[in-house]
Amino acid sequence: MGKKNSLTYYKSILNRFTIQTFTRKEIEILDLGTQVLETGTLTFQLTLKRTGKQQVLHGKYLNLWAELKNGGLSLITDAWNYDQFYGDIHEGLRVADVPSVHMALQPNVAISSNISFELAALNRLLGATVTRHDGDTWSQYYCDGAILMASNSPICQGKKSIDEYIKVHVKELPVFEELDIRNDRIDNLGTFIVEYASHIASWKNGASSGVGLGKNIRIWKREADHSLKVFRSIGMYD
Repeated sequence: MGKKNSLTYYKSILNRFTIQTFTRKEIEILDLGTQVLETGTLTFQLTLKRTGKQQVLHGKYLNLWAELKNGGLSLITDAWNYDQFYGDIHEGLRVADVPSVHMALQPNVAISSNISFELAALNRLLGATVTRHDGDTWSQYYCDGAILMASNSPICQGKKSIDEYIKVHVKELPVFEELDIRNDRIDNLGTFIVEYASHIASWKNGASSGVGLGKNIRIWKREADHSLKVFRSIGMYD
């Protein structure tokens, strides 16, 4: 959170890795009103200094920019994840020595307005839906032109692609003994609503069990029938 900690994070990554190449390719830039949404793919080749191991990482990103009164842009949020798990390299990208916050352990948004009530209800249903591995209901969250950027998976563009991903993904999920999804921040932009969400998952899978923390950014769109549907979404684990 904040410029200082973000800079510390990047410095820590550069101390661990030598970056040979880094490229980002835009998918879209959309004006949401007072914010600009940018999505795209990223690729970079790096070497873990400690072991000398090289790896090419493929992923995707979602940036949100504030529109300034002078016509410029200021970065609000920079989020990204990877298309697959990269083993030792992936573990090296976890930075424990940088001041950070597990948002899932912080107070969530109070239900004090119509939009906070609506999103809290949608998240409560989503928690029950994922717990039951109910792919049919889960798919109904997304609008026709949605883009899903799930962790450890390539981008899903369009409702059909998302439906196919969810159908497979629910079969891979562990048993959730408890799943709590909450709002951490809500930016109501009118037709579009930017939601920062997090979750705490108590899970078991055969002889394994644990508690996982994660976070999402969801851009909701108000449809013609006034329903809210997920327009863009990216998920990340802590």
